[in-house]
Amino acid sequence: MAAIIPYPIINGARQSFASVELNFNGTIFTGFKSIVYKRVRTRAKVHGNNPDPIGKTVGVNDYTAEAEIYIAEYNYFQFLLGPGYGDFFFTTYVTYTTNGFDTIQDTIVGCTIDEVDSNASQGPDPLVRKLTLNPLKIYFNGIDDNATPLLGLAA
Repeated sequence: MAAIIPYPIINGARQSFASVELNFNGTIFTGFKSIVYKRVRTRAKVHGNNPDPIGKTVGVNDYTAEAEIYIAEYNYFQFLLGPGYGDFFFTTYVTYTTNGFDTIQDTIVGCTIDEVDSNASQGPDPLVRKLTLNPLKIYFNGIDDNATPLLGLAA
């Protein structure tokens, strides 16, 4: 059950970027600029011989995830995965923790590093590597959006 949210908050702070913990394959990273991920359900409307739809399909899910991590952290992560790092499947955990609020953990499953973008330019900004993670599934706060989850074959 979710905690009751008091208004106004006078004895603490709401969640912010400082509340985020990023965990790639069991290693916690604090040196990151962003993590962006989403689920999109694409459905088709079914029409009969009337202008109004008679229903819609269950559809298909698609998941995307990108992270920007600083170049030193990327170098370490690449070292941990080793040669063939683009073929390695891993899980990413994004945890949001702030005093006075429930801890929320999103699980991004089946990630692979499918794209790495490096952009170095003059100026005060730190160097980052943008990773496209291409996940197979995302559980927002551990909850499956699918009413009939995909299961493996019975033994």
